[in-house]
Amino acid sequence: MTPRRATARADNPADRAWTALLATLAFAAAPAAVSGQGTTLAVSQVSEVAGGDAIVAIRIVTSDLISAFGMDLSFDAAKITFLSLSTEETLSAAWAMLDSNLVTPGRLRIGGARGQRPPITGSGTLLNLAFRLHPTTTQSVALTLGSLKDDFVGARTIPGSLTGRIPDPAVFVGPGSGTPGGQVQVPVGVIDAVGFDAVGLQIVYDPSRLSFVSLSRAGTLTEDWFLFGGNEAAPGRLALGGLSHTGTPARGRGPLANLTFGIRASAAPGVVTLRPIQLSDDLADAIAAAGSIFIVADVPAATAIGRAEYVLDAMAEGKLLYGDRSFQFVDPIPSGFTGQPYIRTLHGDRNAAGAAFLSFHIPRESMIVVALDASIDSLPAWLATWTEREEVLLTTDANPSRRLLARVMPAGEVTLGANGRDDALEDDRSMYTVLIFPAGGPPPPRSGTRRWQVYE
Repeated sequence: MTPRRATARADNPADRAWTALLATLAFAAAPAAVSGQGTTLAVSQVSEVAGGDAIVAIRIVTSDLISAFGMDLSFDAAKITFLSLSTEETLSAAWAMLDSNLVTPGRLRIGGARGQRPPITGSGTLLNLAFRLHPTTTQSVALTLGSLKDDFVGARTIPGSLTGRIPDPAVFVGPGSGTPGGQVQVPVGVIDAVGFDAVGLQIVYDPSRLSFVSLSRAGTLTEDWFLFGGNEAAPGRLALGGLSHTGTPARGRGPLANLTFGIRASAAPGVVTLRPIQLSDDLADAIAAAGSIFIVADVPAATAIGRAEYVLDAMAEGKLLYGDRSFQFVDPIPSGFTGQPYIRTLHGDRNAAGAAFLSFHIPRESMIVVALDASIDSLPAWLATWTEREEVLLTTDANPSRRLLARVMPAGEVTLGANGRDDALEDDRSMYTVLIFPAGGPPPPRSGTRRWQVYE
């Protein structure tokens, strides 16, 4: 999401008065009443690739009634650069005025007033700040709040951080689904790209089940590149390559192109693997993550997935856990799991909270299995009645083990809660994955098999 700068609403005289009052974001020197002693403010802890852009939230953990506030956020301007402020889908989204100003390098002044809008009374995200990490920033940068004004006077503050990490780029393909005789479009994309301006790769697939039809760059990272194209070098082998020249180098994550395949009318239902090979140019050191196309006789195992960038894939060794990190599933994959559909989530959602976070539709009664970070001490409340299985899934994540909790759900909409967190600051947990099985579930582990975990 591109951060959008909050602006005043000038359609109301009271709003215009607040705008005039706060436009300079210069705090009055007169002492304010100590009105925020029941409020706790927390800055989020975020990790992002060096050279990339990150969204940092300022959250209200507990609060009194808040109608106006002022504060400063301090950071090391030699390591990160402030980009913009956004109030979209936050507690302050409806406020008449909320803006920011860099008063000195590394000191961001933020102020807001509700005008005729409702005051803030609960907890949640107050606002979001976008920063860009400098390419050499591979350590933690402290983010601290101070100079609290108005309804924040006397509030408790909890500092946050923005940590740069060394890029670990990955190439992914798909996933997608379709029926025999139809067509399916799948992305070929990158994660953690840092200024890529030349790429090359090949994708191999089963030519008895799929045929390459076309390539589109509309809405992708290569849309304005001088060149990006592909051709079928041999049956079942698609060669792709591109050069930005005067176009925009690829950064972050997203599709390089969208590929359309025809599904042969004779293709039996099942999973077709799309495997990227022979990565070259800026992709030479990237992780190659295989993708899948589901050929289905009727409808996929899950549809109407209610969160952007969450997609249905097929479980196998080497598949990506997340759409925003290069972590993969590794052997041993439990018996009966390979080829089963799973929802690829986002690692960035690991600290979300709430009982209704992810929804999707299943066409028939199914067993839903949540693969939860095994290092989480207490289960989120919504998982308390689920049945824990003996198997584990292993990954290349820093928290490598996943405990498996299962429940049989009737056909229709499924709603799952968030990953949850033990407190507002926990940032070292990992996001869950969702697997979908027939109602009978996978076969039980072999006799004598014991549940085990791995920690680094």
